[in-house]
Amino acid sequence: MSQTAPGRYESSFALDQYGSFVLRASTPKLGDNGELKPFASSYGHVTNPIRASTRASSPTSIAEACRAGRGGTLRPKPSDVFKSRH
Repeated sequence: MSQTAPGRYESSFALDQYGSFVLRASTPKLGDNGELKPFASSYGHVTNPIRASTRASSPTSIAEACRAGRGGTLRPKPSDVFKSRH
């Protein structure tokens, strides 16, 4: 991991599954005998909520989702956004 600011480390990697993941990073320390020993651990989390195949990533699929929804509109007028539907 690369240090990007004091106490902040970042990395990029591909997730081939979806769900929530716990990340653990360990920092070793040189022991008296010259061997690396665990010193500190930090934890974080990342969530990949849906499969890549179901993400609406193109304008066509977003338009299709709007049509399939209950009266969804791709580019509504600002005045229409707050109209009551009752």
